[in-house]
Amino acid sequence: MKKLVGVAVVVILALALVVSAYADEVLEEIDYAREAYEDGSYSEAIESLNFVIAQIRSLQVDELRKALPEPLSGWTMEEQESDAMGYGLFGLGSGAGVTRRYYEEDTGATIEITIGAQSIMLQQITMFLKNPALAAAQPNTKLEKKRIKGIAGRTTIIEEFSSEDESGKLSLTPDDKTLVIIEGWSISDKEILYEYLDGIDFDLVSQILE
Repeated sequence: MKKLVGVAVVVILALALVVSAYADEVLEEIDYAREAYEDGSYSEAIESLNFVIAQIRSLQVDELRKALPEPLSGWTMEEQESDAMGYGLFGLGSGAGVTRRYYEEDTGATIEITIGAQSIMLQQITMFLKNPALAAAQPNTKLEKKRIKGIAGRTTIIEEFSSEDESGKLSLTPDDKTLVIIEGWSISDKEILYEYLDGIDFDLVSQILE
C-alpha cells in the first residue's frame, strides 16, 4: 500500500511540474513579447503573442473537452481533432472548438458533438432561430424549445430528423458566441440526440468560453 501511495505522489508531482512548466513558458513568452515591443521589434512581438494565444487556446480546448458527456451505456467514444488554432471547426472563425464522436456497436449508430466559439456559422444559425419560417421551409426541420441545465430560461433548438434516412441534428446557441451541434447517423429515434445534449456541462462551457 505504501508503495502505491508513493507512486501516486510521484505521478501527481510530475503532472504538477508539467503544468507549471507550461504556464512558465507562456509567461516567459509574454515577457519576451513585451521586451520585443519596447525594442521596436514589432514582428517578433506579434509572433510571440500569437504563440501565447495558441498555447492558451490549447489549454482552453483541454478544459472544454471536460464539458462533453461520457458515452451512454453500450456506447464508446472517440476524440476527434480539436481546434486550438482559432480557425473554427465550422469554418473560419476565431475561437476554440472540440468534437467527440460516440458509437453504439450493436446498432452502428453514431453521434457527434461539437462545441465551438466564434464560428462563422453562428450568424446563419441565429437567423434560423429568430425566424421560424426559415426553419419550417427546410425539410424535416422544426424549432423546439427546451429547458437545459446550465442555460438560463428556455433554449430554442433547431431540430432536424429524418426517420427514413435515420439521421438527425440539433443546433443551438447557449449564448451569443457559442455554437453546439449534435449530429447522429443510423439512429432510429431522435431522443438519443437529446440524451447526449442533456449530458453536456453547459455551466463549464460558459466558464471556459466566457
